[in-house]
Amino acid sequence: MKITYSDDTRRGPGHGILTCREADFPAGAWSMAILRASDQASLAGAGNGGGLWVGETRFLPVTAEPTPGGGLTVLLGPEVVDALDPLEQYQVTLKPEQGEPLKARLQVRGITYSPDGALDNTGAR
Repeated sequence: MKITYSDDTRRGPGHGILTCREADFPAGAWSMAILRASDQASLAGAGNGGGLWVGETRFLPVTAEPTPGGGLTVLLGPEVVDALDPLEQYQVTLKPEQGEPLKARLQVRGITYSPDGALDNTGAR
């Protein structure tokens, strides 16, 4: 699977879109895990002042929509977007309701954070 990030200009700052291609994307519900390459911490959702990163892999439910041509679009909210750092690399695992998980590397560029969001890259203590 190949994956790219872009800001979701329709929904505004703090919202993003993952465009996934070059894999089979079964219909149904999806969940996603994001691991930081630097420390293998997993995004566990929103915390005080930004994303909460933890030591064990956490899968978060996501809104995923099929695209023409067999791809998949994953909509991200501020709880994910505000936790991402353009200087970091990530491993994204998308897990369908039925079937095998799909993995890809991701590096985001040009993130528009939510107005009251805060980038917090520190590991949970």
